[in-house]
Amino acid sequence: MKLILVYCVVLLLTIGCNNQQEPTDALSEGKSGLSQYQKIIKNGPITFSEGQTTFEAYLSRTGEFLLTAEEIFCLATATLEFEEGHDIVLTLYEDPPCDRESILYGTLNPGGAVKLVAPDWWVEEVTLHTGCTLSGTFPVFHGHFDGQRLYATSHIHGLCTGGTMWGPWLGVSEEMGPIHVTFGIDLQVDE
Repeated sequence: MKLILVYCVVLLLTIGCNNQQEPTDALSEGKSGLSQYQKIIKNGPITFSEGQTTFEAYLSRTGEFLLTAEEIFCLATATLEFEEGHDIVLTLYEDPPCDRESILYGTLNPGGAVKLVAPDWWVEEVTLHTGCTLSGTFPVFHGHFDGQRLYATSHIHGLCTGGTMWGPWLGVSEEMGPIHVTFGIDLQVDE
């Protein structure tokens, strides 16, 4: 009986080892031996010819949206440069009405996970415009790059006084309760 059990275990292990699938991650190793990640880094800076930055906000108590990403966005382009190790620099160019150039520093790991940190002046600008207490992940953006699309978000959750824009424009006040804000970066590589 033990011999049959050992034979079954060996057979299952053999079948399992022979049926392993190719990795499906967009940045995993390909047939050439170089991973997509290594190829991307080797080819130097990446240009994103189309994309957008988005802004979305809703009342936490009711789920009512104050702003949606479809309503509030800025068209954007960008360049991604590779530094030592997994360090990256994203230079983001936003069209009007945002009309700004920003440099975000971060990391890109071989699995495609992206972490970007917005410049200090973004924090000052968001605080001024919204009056929000900055709790959440902002100014750190987390996301993914699959070799074609880079998508990352950052969040604020807390009370907002309305600041210089949201108060007069949207009627935001602390009485509305906590607000959840999501900032997005969505970029596509040149084809």
